[in-house]
Amino acid sequence: MHSRLTFYIYLLPAIILLTLAFKGTTSNLSLDRNNTVAFPRLTTLSTQQLNFRLSQNRQFKTVPFLLSWGFPQSTSVSGNGSKIGGFQNIYFSGGEGNPGHSIFEIVEKTETSVTFALIKDESHISHWLNWKSSKVNWVTLDSGKTRIS
Repeated sequence: MHSRLTFYIYLLPAIILLTLAFKGTTSNLSLDRNNTVAFPRLTTLSTQQLNFRLSQNRQFKTVPFLLSWGFPQSTSVSGNGSKIGGFQNIYFSGGEGNPGHSIFEIVEKTETSVTFALIKDESHISHWLNWKSSKVNWVTLDSGKTRIS
């Protein structure tokens, strides 16, 4: 009985890994590559404060622990404001690849949003992400807080 249980304990991970090995080999076993990621947050910042912060050269916070394994992290951000035509240059280093820059241009700006288009990506992030743009939206809620997405 013990040897049969041991056999199944080793067989189950092998079946799972074998199944995952077929991911992407056909359209039925592939994920949609055109994904959008949204991560809404609530803040007490006003829309004026948000606009000001978007115009600053802000640093990203550290990434979650699991993503820090072999994944490049931003080490500096520089740019020239938050008006249309402005640029944000994000420098990534660490991880398994060489350091590099991702440069975004501000292509649209409204009272409640700003859209960044990727101009150039020489970072190692491009091995995992084929990002095209980033849009930040915000709306003031009745509670006085601001939802950013």
